Amino acid sequence: MNVARMMLAVLAAALLACAAHAGHDDVKVDPALKRVPGKVIALGSVYSFEAKPLRAPAYAPNELRGWRLTVLGGERFGAAFEVESNTESRITVAPAAGPLSGLAVGDLFIVEQVK
Repeated sequence: MNVARMMLAVLAAALLACAAHAGHDDVKVDPALKRVPGKVIALGSVYSFEAKPLRAPAYAPNELRGWRLTVLGGERFGAAFEVESNTESRITVAPAAGPLSGLAVGDLFIVEQVK
C-alpha cells in the first residue's frame, strides 16, 4: 500500500470516529426518553414564551418541568435551558441559564426529557 492510500485510510477512519460523537455537548440521551419539538408563537417575560408543539395537541401542565429546552434556530441557536414550569401553551425556563433575550417568534426548539 503506498503512502497516499495509507494516509487516506487513516483520514477516513478518523472522520468515521468523529461522526459517531457529533453534537453540542457530551450528554448521552437515552433514545427512549421523550422529545417534543415546538415553535415560539409569542414572547412573554424575560424567562417565558408562548409555544406550540409541532406534533402534539398541547403540553400537559408541568409535564416539561426539569426537561432540557434547546433552541434550534435563530439568534439563540444552540442555547439550552432547564424548563421550570409550563402550561398548555406557555413555557417558563429557570433563570440559572440566563434570560431568553434574542429568542424570536418563529424560532424552533426541542424539549427533551433528560432524567
